[in-house]
Amino acid sequence: MLREMRLLRRCGFEIHAFSSGGPDRPLAAMTDVEREEVRTTRYVKNAGLLRFAGAHIGTLFSRPISCFRGLCCALCMGMWSPRHALYGWFYFTEAVLVGYSMMRLGLRHRHTHFASTVALIVARTFPVTMSATFHGPMEFENPAAFRLREKIRASLFSCAISRYRLSQLMYVSGRSQWPKLELTLSGWTPPSSRRGRFGPAPLPFKSFPSASLCP
Repeated sequence: MLREMRLLRRCGFEIHAFSSGGPDRPLAAMTDVEREEVRTTRYVKNAGLLRFAGAHIGTLFSRPISCFRGLCCALCMGMWSPRHALYGWFYFTEAVLVGYSMMRLGLRHRHTHFASTVALIVARTFPVTMSATFHGPMEFENPAAFRLREKIRASLFSCAISRYRLSQLMYVSGRSQWPKLELTLSGWTPPSSRRGRFGPAPLPFKSFPSASLCP
């Protein structure tokens, strides 16, 4: 994700990073590039009560109907259980702060990794578009509870990080949404890895009688 953002900036895009939580490592353990991004990233949960209150009050008075629509979207995501309903409140709280900050910065599109629920609520509350990269596997274990189909339909485009995940997005979304789906392969190859060689005398594959393969 860091490489993606820096490449987009070099291509002329204005990219502002928002993160739900704080850094996962101390600054001393980061590279110079990572430390640079930490200083410019906006951390939602560390924003403080005053900023949350200001964003919610400002949104409620400036766009009350949209605010109610976003709240309904968040609460509907929690219909599966009381625990998920509580999560819906938390997601809505974060989404309003993110969307309010986007409005003040003049941003009109949000691409998300690992925070598609917040992105969907932002898109329901503010005049912004969204897109998402779906990593899995939780989205595919219960796509109905995750509202995966709704998120794909609300997105300008949706990315999968492997061909298997792309097939899951295709299965959930339906044929009409397939033109929106993108494959962005995500992987890591160790620098010291080498392709293995076949042995000098590999054992043959075990053969089975054709009768054993047929009913």
